[in-house]
Amino acid sequence: MEQFPDGVLVRLRSREQGGYLNADEDGRGVSLSWDLKSMSMAWNVHRVLHDGSTCFVLQSATYGRYLAASSDPAPLGHRVVLGSYDDSILWKAVELGNAGYILLRHVSNRLLRAIGRQQSGVCIDVAQHQSTMMHWKVETIPTSPTARPAAAIEYFSYGALVRLQSRVHGGYLHADEDGMGVSLSGHLGSMNLAWKVHRVLHGGSTSVRLQSAYHGRYLAASSEPAPPGHLGRRVVVGDCDRNVDRVQWEAVSSGVAGYILLRHVSDRLLRADGRYSGVSIDVASNHQSATMHWKVETIPRPARPPPSEAAMEQFSDGAYVRLRSRVNGQYLRADEGGVRVYFRPYCCALNAAWRVHRVLHRGTSLILLQNAAYGRYLGYHSDNPNSSPILVKSVYYNDIKQQDLHWEGRSHPGGDSEIFLVNGGGRPLINPEDNTWTPLVLEFIPSRSGLAPDLPVPSAEVGFFRRLIIYMQGDELGNKDFTTARAMMFQGRSVSRLRAELADSVDERRVAMCLWAGMHGRLIPLISDLPANNQTIEVILFVSWSQGGDLRV
Repeated sequence: MEQFPDGVLVRLRSREQGGYLNADEDGRGVSLSWDLKSMSMAWNVHRVLHDGSTCFVLQSATYGRYLAASSDPAPLGHRVVLGSYDDSILWKAVELGNAGYILLRHVSNRLLRAIGRQQSGVCIDVAQHQSTMMHWKVETIPTSPTARPAAAIEYFSYGALVRLQSRVHGGYLHADEDGMGVSLSGHLGSMNLAWKVHRVLHGGSTSVRLQSAYHGRYLAASSEPAPPGHLGRRVVVGDCDRNVDRVQWEAVSSGVAGYILLRHVSDRLLRADGRYSGVSIDVASNHQSATMHWKVETIPRPARPPPSEAAMEQFSDGAYVRLRSRVNGQYLRADEGGVRVYFRPYCCALNAAWRVHRVLHRGTSLILLQNAAYGRYLGYHSDNPNSSPILVKSVYYNDIKQQDLHWEGRSHPGGDSEIFLVNGGGRPLINPEDNTWTPLVLEFIPSRSGLAPDLPVPSAEVGFFRRLIIYMQGDELGNKDFTTARAMMFQGRSVSRLRAELADSVDERRVAMCLWAGMHGRLIPLISDLPANNQTIEVILFVSWSQGGDLRV
């Protein structure tokens, strides 16, 4: 065991073959190689205590994974692979007293051996089959103190939007949907891969903070251990609060053209683990793993078309429209929860219809778009309105100064019927597949003749969604009587059942229902089943259809 001090870097040479134990390029296999210049032959030694005795693990200096025994058969015994941190990676050294050679014994009591004189394979075999193929020479790789890597801050322009790609695994740094985790993803169309750069002065040098363009939180180091199979500590997304050190990073040269190391102020490096699509921070060493190498890709900002009165004129106040992407033919829709917004097919769905609401803000005429199914307005995250791409959502209109639902129309040079939709920060709705401005085709929905459309037939199942319904009465002019406000609990999503229960509660045979969309939101008839969530809904009741007769979807 003296040949394996903790923390050293070693090579293991086969006595018979003369080749060195090598981590294969696929990040999984192990073989023999004779290229002494390759870092894939270097292994970091970590000594550990297991069942009261000292063992060690050998961590590939290239891929960060461990020399492990597997259950896969080999020509002799079983295969040796690169594995994650578990009992399969524990080894002991047995001195032979023969010219400095050792046996490398696995905790399963099998021995590491080279396979045959004409092969470059490696396996583990039972101890009874001992041969010189199991003899290994340990060579310590000398290390010398090196200067800190040169800064690579030029990869991060202030205010730029970037993606970070792992060198070894090809995945991109991804802010998870839960608003807490960080992982790897290969889906280039996802806005979760985009990070906004903030450059700050920290400790006399320039650091970066990476803010997720998806939900506005920052890439941060935590003190929690990484999940099983990962190394070091967990990486999360967090707020930039009093503990700003947790979101401070330095970009330093990796020594490989086009790649950088992202070093936390705790002197740990951002590391990828492709097998689990995970990300962690791990201690730095003189020999960095390629799993710590990242390529920075700047996301280009699309050119901005000029404002257009012609485009704005297409949005007539009170009109019902659908917004179809010219790129993929899909329609802008609210999801069944009524909160998120996305492009999807099926134009006939009520949640793909939007009512135009024109407002004047500081002398400028703007567009508000109210969803016909759920009453909320198309909005964007106001804490990061200048990011590109922008994250859209649906919101209530509660404040006359509220700007996170303001939009402008701009003409597309390809045709009079196509427009761009731009938010208050000057950023557009974009096509997530290629980060280009998405031209939209406005489809006007004609007026309905007659009175109210039929409500959906209630299903036999009540459903498990249970929510609070706040309701009050209104008159034929649309005025709301706040003194009549009442509340009840409602089980399920059926709008037909809701109307029947509300009619009974106000002792009316038939009522019309409109959705309350905030203090300054316009009432919109409630004629679709309720959102698939437990959120409170506010309803205005009318004893006639005067407030719903103009619905045109």
